[in-house]
Amino acid sequence: SPQIPSKNLKNITTATTTKSIYGNTQSHTLVTSLLEDPFPKVRAIAAMTLYHLLDSSKQFLSVAELNPKAKISSYMPLSQKLGAMIVELHRALLCSVGLERHVSVVVQSLKCLTVLVQATPYGRMRHGFISRIIPTLQVLVGVSDVQISVPALACLAAVFSTAKPLVEVVAFLKPTQQQQ
Repeated sequence: SPQIPSKNLKNITTATTTKSIYGNTQSHTLVTSLLEDPFPKVRAIAAMTLYHLLDSSKQFLSVAELNPKAKISSYMPLSQKLGAMIVELHRALLCSVGLERHVSVVVQSLKCLTVLVQATPYGRMRHGFISRIIPTLQVLVGVSDVQISVPALACLAAVFSTAKPLVEVVAFLKPTQQQQ
């Protein structure tokens, strides 16, 4: 009967997952390469590539914003999409800088984070966004390896030289009760 082959085909296709056909269902991006690739050289190259992409996109990223009060709809403005991408890049680069054990990858990730900090319009992003970066950089500035501490200091300088002094940055510059 002609229905038997179609039934068998249906059984085969429903039993076969996309993971078994393609091997991996996760999309492979520069960020996943940076965070998950087993080879340090590939992770460093992913960070370098991100650096060059961000460096050539500074003007484009300047329109980004992240408005938590924006209505969720089927249409998302370009500025909101860029804001969401910037948030994800910050998260990924901070993870890379904080968890990576190979110096070359940390250095490239710090350079990439520096360019991202320079390109991000923090005045149009969520409050508290930049305060996650500063403590991580403070730890790295104190590292005895100059290859890590110098790019960390450059990134920290980029944070403190944002166009408008942010309340978050000013809060880190004020002396605490213990320091007085």
